[in-house]
Amino acid sequence: MGLILLLTVVLWRNLQSGLPYLGHDEAVYAAKARSWLNGTPSAQWRPYRPVGLPALAWIALHVRDDIGAVRAVGLMLALSTLAITYMVAARLTSPWRAAVATLVMLSGWGFLRRLPEFLDDIAAAGLLAAVAYLMVRARQRPGSFSLLAAAVVAVAAFYVRYGVISGFIALGGAALATWGWRDWITSWRDVAAGGVFIGGLGAHLAYSSRTASSPLEVLLSALQVAPKGGTSARGSSTTRRSFPSDWRAISAASS
Repeated sequence: MGLILLLTVVLWRNLQSGLPYLGHDEAVYAAKARSWLNGTPSAQWRPYRPVGLPALAWIALHVRDDIGAVRAVGLMLALSTLAITYMVAARLTSPWRAAVATLVMLSGWGFLRRLPEFLDDIAAAGLLAAVAYLMVRARQRPGSFSLLAAAVVAVAAFYVRYGVISGFIALGGAALATWGWRDWITSWRDVAAGGVFIGGLGAHLAYSSRTASSPLEVLLSALQVAPKGGTSARGSSTTRRSFPSDWRAISAASS
């Protein structure tokens, strides 16, 4: 697994040359993180964008205030997704098969296309896979903390990408069809897991009520927004405003 992660880092570094500037969505998230850091404007930020990515970038910018730190957050999220994929596959099959499955994921065009970018697609996929595995684990080992862990991971996934709510619906439907609803409230841990999940989503609903016309308005807006890809002039200009002091040096370092 270590070799796969090392290969991922090498690929990420080489792919940076093809994307020397932050794309539009990347720049919006980066600008929001920097606005939290020093109060600069967060151009084109809208409530339908989840706060998870800017929060992670805010932490990274405390270490190094440049674009490289923001892109490094994307790398860490990609490595986490690959590690989750390997661990889940290894527990369900074997280490060798898990390695093959992880390599297949890494070599996929969709994964490679997003790998060098500071976006939430890859991270959300990994967290959703972890939720699915922990739910199965909770039924394999009743009384464990697996379901509580699944709730925590699910809340984290939601704030990274609001669109994972559709995955939650699919997982919940499959779980109810397979085990029924009674098996999910057998201990105080299961009740606590439900409380964590409802509380996490409840915080978002309260936020939506304050910033929009209804508790579901932000979520519905996020689900309706079409994804944008590639580098755009708007993204570059947003980043120039966010990182004005050493833009040329940062661009050279990224290429």
